[in-house]
Amino acid sequence: MSEIYYREKVVKLHNKLFLSTKSARFNFIDNDDHWDTAYMASKTIKDDATIREWDRVWSELTKKKSPYIERSDFVHTILSKQNRSLEKYLLFVLEQYGEVIRK
Repeated sequence: MSEIYYREKVVKLHNKLFLSTKSARFNFIDNDDHWDTAYMASKTIKDDATIREWDRVWSELTKKKSPYIERSDFVHTILSKQNRSLEKYLLFVLEQYGEVIRK
C-alpha cells in the first residue's frame, strides 16, 4: 500500500512540474505542497537509498530559514536559488518518476 501511495505522489509531482508551461521556479513555489507530500510519502517505502536521497534533496530545498511568517523555508530557499540549481531537482523528480513507472 505504501508503495502505491508513494507512486501516486511522485507521479502527481512530476505532472505538476513537467506538464505546465510556467517557469520552473514558479512551478516549484506553486507546488510546494506536492513536494512536501512526496517527501512525506517517501518515508513510507522500504527502499533506504530512495529515502536517503529524498532526505538530502529536502534538506537542500529547505535550507534557508524564512524570516517571514507567511513564507515557508521551501519557498524562501527556491527564491534564492539560481535556475541552474533548480535543474538538479527537476532531474531528481524525473529519476524518481522513472523508477516508480518501471515498478
